[in-house]
Formats: sequence, C-alpha cells, structure tokens
Amino acid sequence: MLRLMGARLGATLTASGAIFALRRSCFRPLAPNAVIEDLLLTMRARQLGYRVVYDPEAVATDFAASSVAGEFTRRVRLAVGSFRALGELVRTRLNLFAYFAFFSHKVLRWILPFLLIGLLVTSGILATNPVYGIIFGVQLLFYAWASLGFLFRDHMRGVRYVLVGYYLVAIHVAFLVGFVRFMSGQDEAKWQRVS
Repeated sequence: MLRLMGARLGATLTASGAIFALRRSCFRPLAPNAVIEDLLLTMRARQLGYRVVYDPEAVATDFAASSVAGEFTRRVRLAVGSFRALGELVRTRLNLFAYFAFFSHKVLRWILPFLLIGLLVTSGILATNPVYGIIFGVQLLFYAWASLGFLFRDHMRGVRYVLVGYYLVAIHVAFLVGFVRFMSGQDEAKWQRVS
C-alpha cells in the first residue's frame, strides 16, 4: 500500500531488486563496485527525465534472510553501497514528494544510528531532569531487551516478538559497521546470498 500511494504522488524512488524492467535508452552503466543498483538505475532514469512507475500487478518472491546474522550481513553491504552512492543520489532532480520520500525513507534510515547514539548520550547527560531521566531509562531498558535477545537468540526463536529489540538494534549497528567500512575504504560490499 505504501508503494502504491508513493507511486500516486510520483515519489517512487527505487525498483524492487527482485523484479524490475528498465528502458534500454535510459540505462547507464554502473561502476563495478555499485551495490544498490536497483536504486541507482532508477535514480539515473529520473535524471534523464523518465518516470519510475510502480505496478502492483508485477509479482516476485524475494526471500528474507533466515536469521538476524544473515540480515546483518545484508544491511552492512547495503550501507556501504548507500554511503558510496550518496553523492550521486543527492544530485538527482526530484519533485517535492520524491524529495520528501528520499529524505524520510533513505537518508533518515542511513543516519538513524547516529541520531540514536546522540539521543542516548544527550538524555544520559540530562538525566538529572525527571523527563530526560525517564527517556534515558526507557532507552536503557530497550537496549537491555535487545542485549537479552542477542544473548538468548537461539532459545527464543519460536517466541513471537521477543527478538524485535535485538533485530532493530542489529540493523542499526549494521549501518554503523557499513559506514565505518565505507570511511575506511574497505571494499567488501559485494553481493552474496545470505542464509
């Protein structure tokens, strides 16, 4: 539903990596180290004046990683590719709704780990104020829940929602790891099947 509504506003940013079609005339070769080709190709098509269209009747099956560790590996690769492509992506001309979608759906996702660290540190510094103390305490409880999920992940797989905290923290840590790898010039962002 979100993709359909975004398409109606002209805010579709990326194609599904599982299935998409591209006009030959708007294809531009990617760098050999490009990772997020589904986003790069569609943003380049936009730059050439083409529309990106979402068709809800096109169906494909894309299998998620079967473990948080597999998803972590995938997210690190995506983070490296995202930070590598950011310079090109921010220069793409977009309409107002697409700019909003790009900022809220892509850029905020990439910088959220830094914002969460800033929130934890600043609320910890301000914890003598009762409101900030509560905010800090809630964050500590959340991270404790995530840590317990990590420690007992093998025993809790069948329990619904118990590993959500662990999963959320893991994907944000993956983006931090991807950022560090991008900044250090490590070129490990090759596609690989995760299990």
